[in-house]
Amino acid sequence: MNDEFKILINEIKGNSTNGDIEIARMTIYFLLDHFSSLIENDIRELGNALGQSRSEMASIQNIAQLLIDFNDSPKILHGKLIELKEKTDINYTDSIAYSFISTLNSPIRVITISRSSTVKRVLIQLSRNNLIKNLFIIRSYPGLEGIQLHKELLEMGINSIPVYLAEINKYVPKIDIAISGADAITNDYIVNKLGTRLLFEYAILHKKTTIVFGNPLKRIVRDISINNEIFEKIPIEYVTKIYD
Repeated sequence: MNDEFKILINEIKGNSTNGDIEIARMTIYFLLDHFSSLIENDIRELGNALGQSRSEMASIQNIAQLLIDFNDSPKILHGKLIELKEKTDINYTDSIAYSFISTLNSPIRVITISRSSTVKRVLIQLSRNNLIKNLFIIRSYPGLEGIQLHKELLEMGINSIPVYLAEINKYVPKIDIAISGADAITNDYIVNKLGTRLLFEYAILHKKTTIVFGNPLKRIVRDISINNEIFEKIPIEYVTKIYD
């Protein structure tokens, strides 16, 4: 495996700023931009290295599996990567947001623990359609992704209230819907940031709707291994509906 692909693997491993779809988009674009170099290397070796880089991210696992499955069929592999690229496009993400928005008749009170690009886009579209009554964002440790999301939305004129995870018992009764993203969606559970399970447990206790916004890249049939302590598995029965 040449140096440019080693750099890609290290970038994926060390990226704690971007959401998983943003990382997947970066990965797919890189592979397509360097496709001539890719087919001159050991594609299976790259697929294995990619799969080991972020075990909790289904999108990366699915890209890695494509490289392994079609390592001897470059033309098919290229077509599959193009198909995945379209799923990371902002227009596709907006279509997910619009599917949710179409179910609403009035502004809603929302709490989220996620800074995923899909959740952020959903919140932006909700605001543009005047469908946010109140927005609470859990700060989310250790990276304070919630504070980052709060600041990013504020720059766009969208107000929110940052809250501590330990205080959600005070805020969940005040909301209509608890939402999150997901780093992986299986038939039995989703994988997301630590604290998501507690949020959904409180939401269920107070008979609130729980929504997960995902992407087809995040659907995976095999079990996900979590090697990062800031992620956790949330039983699928905790989720009212998944939009992806």
